[in-house]
Amino acid sequence: AKQPTAIMIFTNLTPTTSLLLPSTRSFDGNASWSSSFTVDNDDKKLAFEFEEEPTPRRSVRFEEAQNEYFSDNERVAEECAETWYASEDYAEFKADVQSNIQAASSSFSNTVESIYQATTKDGALTAEQESQLMTALSNNMELIGLENYVVRSIAKASRSRREFLQDVVADIIDEADEDDEVAEELRDSCYSISRVACLFSQYMAQAQQQC
Repeated sequence: AKQPTAIMIFTNLTPTTSLLLPSTRSFDGNASWSSSFTVDNDDKKLAFEFEEEPTPRRSVRFEEAQNEYFSDNERVAEECAETWYASEDYAEFKADVQSNIQAASSSFSNTVESIYQATTKDGALTAEQESQLMTALSNNMELIGLENYVVRSIAKASRSRREFLQDVVADIIDEADEDDEVAEELRDSCYSISRVACLFSQYMAQAQQQC
């Protein structure tokens, strides 16, 4: 006889720390900074010392009292278990990804990086560049979506862009007088800063569609 099973749905996900942008500026988008200085009475020089404070780990917790339970009378427990990935499956997925990244050819990396640089400089790709990108993706389907891990310059540019965008948003919010002015300037600034990344994503998606 079939045994009824229960499915648990978690609701009311509550972060334990705030994920809002900090109101103060920082040298690192993921770290806070403190500074101190001392005065030497002999030569009147200032010696500055900057210390990076550890960033607290973000975590989430589930409000157990808000959980809801639904019985599945159509399938037995064994059948339900087969539809979920086990921890061993996730470990295998992660190992496969890491293996693919390490095995990435220099040809693929160079092609993707050249496409990104072309997007940064010209904004548009030539027919030859589009063909090169499509060929690179066709021969390395397992690397699609892993460009930031394979090409370090793209990852570095993404981090710099994110930190710069945080600074720009903070400046606009601090200096603007009216809400309408803030919204318009935020929209224009975000579009300008993220334009290269958006174009690169479009070119990658278009090339994948042709594979």
